[in-house]
Amino acid sequence: VLVCVCAYPEFRAHLPNGYSFEKHPAIGHVEPLGGGQLNSFGKAFKVHRLDWKKFCREDTDKDGQYNGLELGDPCCLYNHDNNKTPLGFRTDQISNPTLQGDVTTATAPDCDALIA
Repeated sequence: VLVCVCAYPEFRAHLPNGYSFEKHPAIGHVEPLGGGQLNSFGKAFKVHRLDWKKFCREDTDKDGQYNGLELGDPCCLYNHDNNKTPLGFRTDQISNPTLQGDVTTATAPDCDALIA
């Protein structure tokens, strides 16, 4: 029996700063280059049907920082279909939401104040 398990690089476009992980491009998989088992982030991504806003506030690696804060979208406004940069978005101080020891030094802004 031949089974093909593939990572889909285009899924990274569904995530803020999804192309920032050169050492772990298959961010949703246990194996850095993809295929095989999904990690907790990948499982959340799948459960929420690739809808970033539905799991942005989750802390999939249980390090005390929610996914949006780690990926530079602390207000959870990123939309891959929209070319506009969301409020509060950053491209620096990005951490990997699949690695418990990798945390950002960034702090969450007052999103309600930014949106108002």
